[in-house]
Amino acid sequence: MKDIKRNFRINNLITVIMVFAIIVIVNLMSSYYFIHIDVTETSLNSLNDSTIKILNKVKKPLYIQVFFKSNSQGYGFLREHLPEYEIVNRKVKIDFIDPDLSPKKALEYGVSNDMIVLVYGNGADAKREDVYSYSEEKISSAIQKLVINKEPVLYFLQGHGEKKIDTYEPESFSKINDFLKESNYLTKKLLLSETHKVPEDCDVLIIASPKKELLKEELQSIKDYFDNSGKILLLLDTEFEQGVKMKELAYYLGVYVEDGIIFDGGANLNGDPSIPAGKEYKPHYITDNLAQTVFPLVRPLYESKSKPEGDYLVEELIKSDKRKSYIELSKELNDKTLPDKDEDIMRDAAMVVSSKKIAAKKEQAGYKNIDARAVVIGDATFATDNFVDFVANSDLIYNSIEWLTADSNVVAVRDSDVNVKRFITLTNLAKSKILWICVVIIPLLFVLIGILVVYRREKSE
Repeated sequence: MKDIKRNFRINNLITVIMVFAIIVIVNLMSSYYFIHIDVTETSLNSLNDSTIKILNKVKKPLYIQVFFKSNSQGYGFLREHLPEYEIVNRKVKIDFIDPDLSPKKALEYGVSNDMIVLVYGNGADAKREDVYSYSEEKISSAIQKLVINKEPVLYFLQGHGEKKIDTYEPESFSKINDFLKESNYLTKKLLLSETHKVPEDCDVLIIASPKKELLKEELQSIKDYFDNSGKILLLLDTEFEQGVKMKELAYYLGVYVEDGIIFDGGANLNGDPSIPAGKEYKPHYITDNLAQTVFPLVRPLYESKSKPEGDYLVEELIKSDKRKSYIELSKELNDKTLPDKDEDIMRDAAMVVSSKKIAAKKEQAGYKNIDARAVVIGDATFATDNFVDFVANSDLIYNSIEWLTADSNVVAVRDSDVNVKRFITLTNLAKSKILWICVVIIPLLFVLIGILVVYRREKSE
């Protein structure tokens, strides 16, 4: 009997120890592994993907000192969201400080109310950035500025009627330029007529819809830049007559540009086939998590069947609807929405094409290995101030620049409120069917069921 009691006590003790051990192990694991489930449609309670990318680049201790009063605007948001920075990267340390309760600390950092101080590293090598906002975008941008060693330099080609970057008007690129600077890119203008070559510090050359032809020497300098592992973002427009040199440049990048306009009766904006939205998105860094984009009057692009000497990898990233798109080949647009059998061709085409040139011909020395990259987009209007905020138009530009500057470690910080769903444009026939089903057929079905129920009751009585 005593043995039974002793065994019972031992078993109970072992059970208690095991339960205690499990609790300890679970707590230890929870401190290292965190599962966060955000059920909101636009992930409002989660960190932006670009923020996570930036935090993953933090290699030294990052101290985030939040000098906010508990009743300050934004304090609740920071209390809720900043701890996720620590979860993503354990080198991040968050400290909330009330300037009124800790005046010595505030004086030490030389701060006032509602201010965030970020310190990256320790000792004499530590770097500091101050943020006067509680938005995730501003905080993440400041972190990135501390982490990167060099700001990538983006040159906008000018002097040929390209899109302006310092004038706020519907057809300019001022919004894109402002955002790139906020994301720690250094933007400059380039006049090849003065420099005669692309500067050596150019990380990406952006050519946005020239209205005048480039000189032969200017075009050659761009080709030379590309063959020296250059990175080019080329945006075209519908200026067919003035775009001969741009077609030649696109061909040198491995892309064939057709003199026409894509009309898409399937995927488009508000039923307008002249504003395609892209039906097929090929898996690629540029299209990863990219919502649907819209392109007003976009040129058809294809991988060039014949390419200049060298080794190219060309990918058609965003294409129109294969079954419902056609190419308007006439050089003057009209109001028709159906293809002209004599002038138009029913087929799909790419609107965005990426190109990598990994080997270039070197005179008398065979091939040399390079890493030249280019993104060609058949439309520039989609990125203007008038359209850039629509759906994911801006993200296409930012993703393209990130891919082009793959070695720079700079990430374009996105707005966390962007909805990344791709929309589907309904045809008039589809809209009519939905209207009839919802407004007529379904209510009529309930009426018929009611009549049938009443009839059966009366019959049974």
